[in-house]
Amino acid sequence: MSDPGLRSSSSALASAGQSGRSSAPRYEGTTKTLAAAVLLCAVFGFTAGPRVLAWCAAGAAQTGPTRSVWDRVYSKDQADRGDAVYQQECTRCHNQGPTTGVTFMNIWNGRTADDLFQMVKNTMPQDGPGRLTRKNYIDLLAYTFKANEFPAGDAELTAESEQLQGIRIEPKGGSK
Repeated sequence: MSDPGLRSSSSALASAGQSGRSSAPRYEGTTKTLAAAVLLCAVFGFTAGPRVLAWCAAGAAQTGPTRSVWDRVYSKDQADRGDAVYQQECTRCHNQGPTTGVTFMNIWNGRTADDLFQMVKNTMPQDGPGRLTRKNYIDLLAYTFKANEFPAGDAELTAESEQLQGIRIEPKGGSK
């Protein structure tokens, strides 16, 4: 027997955060919610079932990025520091510079600054993912934004996930 509440939640799950880049759905802004659900499941010995995933998706549908990379979300000084870190730590593998332009947008359009920050922090540098400071990683994010010609502003990005989750990566003029 099917649960009508579960069916409507499953529909929300299926439609939440579809990116169009792959068959797997994206759930923007659910990192902390999903982490909390997984922790609860681990502590209480449950498995993450459809209701938990639907709960996460419902939360994602209510929240989302409120700013864009076009809203001057990093400073020039921060990007310059990121350039120095990039030259020291990243050029061994990325001698052509950070991913930019159409390639960058094909990967990151519609995702959040936190998605990009977490990917870089958790996978790079290749010889020691996560070994840089959070400040280094956030400066690298600012440098990547500069390399993609997103405008700099007066305020610096912080490495706070909540702030970064509120910043949408999109081409000029909005998501396409």
